[in-house]
Amino acid sequence: TINVYQRAFDNVNGKECLSSNQILNVNIHPLPIADEIQGPTVLCQYTDTISYSLAGFPNSTYTWSLNGNSSNIVGQGTNTIKAVWDKSGQFILSVFELSEFDCPGEIIDTLITIHPKPLTSPIIGDVIICPEDTDNKTYGVSGFSTSTYTWNVEGERDYTGEGNPSISVDWDTYSEPSGLYVLEVSDQGCPGDTQFLDITFDNIAIDLKVVSVGTPDDRMLIEWQIDENTTSSGFQIEKRIANSGSPWEVIGNTAGDIFSYTENGINTDITPFKYRVTAVNECGTLILSEQHTSILITGSKDEDLNSLLNFTNYLGWENGVSNYDLYGSSNVSDYTVVESAVIPGNTVYVEHNPEQYRKCYRIRADENSGENTTSWSNEICFFFSPQVIIPNAFTPNFDNLNDGFGVKGIAIKDFNMQIFSRWGEKLYESNNLEEKWMPVYKNSDVQMGTYIYLIKFTDYENKVFIKSGTINLIK
Repeated sequence: TINVYQRAFDNVNGKECLSSNQILNVNIHPLPIADEIQGPTVLCQYTDTISYSLAGFPNSTYTWSLNGNSSNIVGQGTNTIKAVWDKSGQFILSVFELSEFDCPGEIIDTLITIHPKPLTSPIIGDVIICPEDTDNKTYGVSGFSTSTYTWNVEGERDYTGEGNPSISVDWDTYSEPSGLYVLEVSDQGCPGDTQFLDITFDNIAIDLKVVSVGTPDDRMLIEWQIDENTTSSGFQIEKRIANSGSPWEVIGNTAGDIFSYTENGINTDITPFKYRVTAVNECGTLILSEQHTSILITGSKDEDLNSLLNFTNYLGWENGVSNYDLYGSSNVSDYTVVESAVIPGNTVYVEHNPEQYRKCYRIRADENSGENTTSWSNEICFFFSPQVIIPNAFTPNFDNLNDGFGVKGIAIKDFNMQIFSRWGEKLYESNNLEEKWMPVYKNSDVQMGTYIYLIKFTDYENKVFIKSGTINLIK
């Protein structure tokens, strides 16, 4: 407080004169004395939002600046600001405090060092791995020379080079990988962005399930499959004659989602055929299926019209064939089992049935376990036209050779035979193909000479045939 009054001296009266006392009150406010900015001074680029503050007077106004620029500062005017360091380098952060009584403080500043964030390049290396080429695969990135690199590899048997910008990997293509990861950390401890590389294992393997002669037998059915988690852009089907050195012939192609093929217009009655399916994997390698060989059935009929059949092995199933069955059909029945457990290379004998003027046979092979698939052979057929075989003489001398007159028939349904004398008298009649005429008429032997026969017969479609002629009785 300042008091002011005025004194004067009256020389006349010899007295001292005093004015009234004047008072002036003076307030002295303190200067801001905060002298240190609070906050980290060494950071990595792109670190999360950072706060800086000055512990000044509560009601002061604060003017912040960064390298002399006070714009675009979040929290300007307060004692706390926030900063996002999106650039590397060194920066001067300063603040000026002005108290509520307009008392200025000193400009306070601090040096902020922002270390650069590593800008790791994408991982370079093979992204498709095939079983035939899995080892010593190199993968690398570009970054700071002084950085440390942390790798995470999924699906590997082994890898080397941890800590370095490049590694060498030996892959295990039968695992389930998701790929490679790498994190670069600079020598100042600043992490980059994690880089990821997706790895695909192309383990395509073609399992040829079966080849089978179709119905009718002028076609071959080929079926295959691939593992569930593999794909292919397409398949090529090839064949060659079995048991020969003939070259493979391309017979067709399918899209990658088609797993069967039918070869049409082929003759399956001459030779067995060997088949395989191929594809090219993502590494450019030709992938081959196992080879399967179709079944060929062949045969003939003997003089008694019995069927003699032979067939070849089915080849290709990992566990072989569990069973071969002979199936047959005819003009009177569809395909049914004729004989089970027949053996390749052994002749199968089928007795003639006179009612069957058309006989067809096929072999069925069943896979031993595995996919439980079935393969059929080609079809072999024998056709029997209705006919009779008629001798021209017989000798009833009881030597058991041509003692009676009879005929043999093939594919005959109804039969009738009549014998006449040269004068037209009917001496004998029978509807039994197996029966023979012994030269007796009315309980008496007939004389040696020439006789007339009339034979009528039908096939199994009821078509009528007639044969007539003469027969010589020799005694």
